[in-house]
Amino acid sequence: MKTLALALFMGCFISSCTHTLPNKAHTREVFDARGLKVITSFANRKQQTISVLYGNQLAMQSAATGLHKHVAGEVFKLVTFNRANNKYWYGSYINGSVKSVETLSTRRALTGDSSLINYVVERGKAPLNATGKTASEQQRINSILLHKPLVFPQ
Repeated sequence: MKTLALALFMGCFISSCTHTLPNKAHTREVFDARGLKVITSFANRKQQTISVLYGNQLAMQSAATGLHKHVAGEVFKLVTFNRANNKYWYGSYINGSVKSVETLSTRRALTGDSSLINYVVERGKAPLNATGKTASEQQRINSILLHKPLVFPQ
């Protein structure tokens, strides 16, 4: 009887000591915007992502006016997160791990008054377009610059 009890105890002890690793796909990640402010946010249900567009003061002014004239010094940063379930609110989603970080910056052209736009994918890959292929640099620039800013109450 003692052997059976000892064997049962050891079996329970060994099976209770398993350690499951957390799923990295659902780990939340906080993005450091480094002084940039939120311009807008949006979700893509098909790709199951949540995106936040950040910008400096010049970028916010440009987005608010809606004019497609850009001045040197604007910085737009689009951060795309994998979508994660919000365990505190049924049916809602929150940002998970960072999927990609895309940055647009403007600088003065060498000749004339036009500004040049520099596009860089700092992390991950550029998102796919509607056909399922990687979007071109110009498509990504146009997509990022067409977003309207959120309106915050004063």
